[in-house]
Amino acid sequence: MTRSTVWQKLLTDLGVHLAGRMVGETTAVVVDITSSGIIGVSVGDSEAWVITDEGIDDLTYHQNKKRLGNGRASPVSFFRPTLDGALLLGSDGLFNYAAPNTIAEVVRGRAPSDAAEGLRAGVLLPSWTYPDDLGIVLVALRSYEVSMPRGCPPCSSPGP
Repeated sequence: MTRSTVWQKLLTDLGVHLAGRMVGETTAVVVDITSSGIIGVSVGDSEAWVITDEGIDDLTYHQNKKRLGNGRASPVSFFRPTLDGALLLGSDGLFNYAAPNTIAEVVRGRAPSDAAEGLRAGVLLPSWTYPDDLGIVLVALRSYEVSMPRGCPPCSSPGP
């Protein structure tokens, strides 16, 4: 069973469980960053994008917008073989209230924490509230490389 299949089954089972309890609805985006790329599963209206200098790769473009907890959710898997740019996970409180090109401009060339703060501030209303629930996770992607701090126990060389 692949990682994405395991996550799809888990989210499907969770959706059935929540529907049976009538406790409400939610969305989910799960990502696993590996040396082979980004493996993920999503359901609902939260999204996962990779933003590069060349454009936006909406990893969740084909997802089912039905939320977990209504008994009709169907998680969809995605894969991206390259680790470049910035991985952005967010709720509809971001993606419904900020234009894609604005989101990309805020993210490009900034540290993840600064960009996340810029995205948050961009959807903040004058009343200091948000138009919807807001969740933002931003990760700078690099070519897969294991690095250890100088002097760590398993390091084979003492460093420069």
